[in-house]
Amino acid sequence: MAEYKRPHRTFGRNLKAARIAADLDQSELALKLDTTVYAIRLYEQGRCLPSAEKLHMIVTLLGITTAHLFEDRSVNA
Repeated sequence: MAEYKRPHRTFGRNLKAARIAADLDQSELALKLDTTVYAIRLYEQGRCLPSAEKLHMIVTLLGITTAHLFEDRSVNA
């Protein structure tokens, strides 16, 4: 079961890092994506993934790739 959740957690960590690197807080990102802060929190906590449309908006806004968001960069990977 842990393996199933891993992509969500990886996505969440990478999204948070990219958001911070773009100097945005959760509310600013939510506003730019026309979504809620709650949704951003769920994404960053790895509790859910955005729709394909929102994912496209995220990578375009943050200037990253989809692969970047799902790439596991942890030392224990």
